[in-house]
Amino acid sequence: MPFIATPPPTESTEFGKGKLNPQVQLIYSISNKPDMSNSALESSCVFDFWKSNLTSKVLTDYNLTETLVEYGIEISDKEEVSTFLSENPDLIELILISKKYISKYFEDFKLQLDTHQDSIDGFQSLNLFILNNLTAEAALKAERELFRGWLLPYYAKFDGKLNIREKYSNAF
Repeated sequence: MPFIATPPPTESTEFGKGKLNPQVQLIYSISNKPDMSNSALESSCVFDFWKSNLTSKVLTDYNLTETLVEYGIEISDKEEVSTFLSENPDLIELILISKKYISKYFEDFKLQLDTHQDSIDGFQSLNLFILNNLTAEAALKAERELFRGWLLPYYAKFDGKLNIREKYSNAF
């Protein structure tokens, strides 16, 4: 899939602070990630450039969900998830980096995105489920440690728009 290197104008390039120009639609594929070992990759300026370009772009709806699927995230309703993420682009980077942090607390897992709309007040949120086969006690402990060890600073920032929860699955 092609990569177009023209970034859209933003107020700020810091994570979650810039407002993307909605008129710019760019195509991006996760496969354009630089090929390096994880430790070398994360400390390199090549990775910083790739990461900033990934999250500072507006992705077409189809390619956004396809990128997430390529990255190993199952999506229950691509259209709903795509619409939600296009309205909340600040969540994209958090979702993409979540796999790295989740793997520190869960050994065997799959990720699944799903939207939820409250039937009473209409508030819509995105759920990132960590599908796993841990015992209830072990899964709850891992989820709690993930929240305290990584997610807590982001949780309030996104005002309940993204929930990351563990969910038992016998698919392993």
